[in-house]
Amino acid sequence: MIPLQELRRRLAEAREYKADWNSKAERLTELTLGLDPGQRVRKSVDEASTNYLLVNLTLKVASLVGAYRAAKVKIYGAPEQVAYWFNDYVKDVALYDVEDMLKDRFITGLGVMAIGSEDGRAFLYRVDPLHVWWSPRFGLRTPAWVIRRFYQGDVEMYEYWDADYHAVWTEERNRLVFCNSNPLGFIPVRFVPNFQVPRIDFPVGDVELAYPQQRLINEIRRSLLEQARRGQGF
Repeated sequence: MIPLQELRRRLAEAREYKADWNSKAERLTELTLGLDPGQRVRKSVDEASTNYLLVNLTLKVASLVGAYRAAKVKIYGAPEQVAYWFNDYVKDVALYDVEDMLKDRFITGLGVMAIGSEDGRAFLYRVDPLHVWWSPRFGLRTPAWVIRRFYQGDVEMYEYWDADYHAVWTEERNRLVFCNSNPLGFIPVRFVPNFQVPRIDFPVGDVELAYPQQRLINEIRRSLLEQARRGQGF
């Protein structure tokens, strides 16, 4: 069993390690929609702004999701009905989670999927990359442990996985809900990084690379429209 104090220490260490990346990832999400910092919706439409970045991102994700929908998983060494069950009740049900995970990957540079179970039913689900942390010492590729934040009703909860233990605790109620042995023997969380450089733990997304070009296009369009309104030559 891992003491609650140790779980909190690991979370604090990982939060500090990942804080700068989280701030950048949150801003990239806003930039994808052309929002000012802290905004969640645009109250006006800029006629000189054409968001090719968002259009291309949407088309790219739609193409991959179409391939995901059409793909059928084969499970060797098991009865054929097991593969039918997996495709119909695990893979296909997770379609929208996979779509959101791919958007996370291209916008922030990191998509995260996890395996869960409830009442004997297995499922795949997307984890918000801003709400997941991993062991700084071992890094993203081979984490020694992973922590994710989630909500149960209005209560903020944290789930911890390593190869030996599975634990859940709540900061609000200051208690360890449970800490059991890990029945899987591995961490059921998979990171899907985008562009990555060896020895650098934090990946880069399409938006970070393409946004400067998007902004330049918008500035050119804005300048041309302003010249046209004034009836001036180019």
